[in-house]
Amino acid sequence: MKLFCVKKGKKIKWLIHTGTHGDEFEVIDSVKRYIDKHKNKLPDFLWVPEVSPSAVVLKTRKNIRCLDINRNFFEQCQDPEVKANLRLIKNKKFDLYISIHEDPTTEKFYLYDSADYSKTVSLKNLFRKIKSLGIELFEGLDDPDLDNIIKNGYAIEDLKKGQISVYIKKHKIASRVLVPEIPGQIPKKLKDRVVEYIFQYLLDIENRQLRI
Repeated sequence: MKLFCVKKGKKIKWLIHTGTHGDEFEVIDSVKRYIDKHKNKLPDFLWVPEVSPSAVVLKTRKNIRCLDINRNFFEQCQDPEVKANLRLIKNKKFDLYISIHEDPTTEKFYLYDSADYSKTVSLKNLFRKIKSLGIELFEGLDDPDLDNIIKNGYAIEDLKKGQISVYIKKHKIASRVLVPEIPGQIPKKLKDRVVEYIFQYLLDIENRQLRI
């Protein structure tokens, strides 16, 4: 199979993922609306709107073969969606990998990062903007199978097995790996604003030529 992708430019700096899980489908449109409006502001990028197309069609966490590809992202996996995503990133290098998820269980926001940027002014500003929308920061245990503890809406991603972000980090495909979890239980317009603030944060870093 071949994945549908949206591409800008030839010197790709950002790899953007949405639709990793099919029950996180609203954020796909939020990202599309942002990119359609602000594409010219963004550095060259590759966006995969539906990382797991069959899961998005079903609107379920697992795909049509009952596989959560974000727990089975291994080179030996024979699932067509996993193989298609692996082909897409093989021998590639990016400045940034951002996988935008949507947690359907919460009204609160949280973010996984590949290194600790919690003390930076730019990240503090992102969280301040999100809280200005009336959205609280998540605290506590994320998915029980990953056993990740979120503090003040932020966590450094542990090297668990099977996640796409872990594969990309382990194989040094991207310099920074970012996994925002958009609150699934907030209105679509608020999801749009959160997505907008995330991209503003990334562009602020990019335009100031600071370390991503």
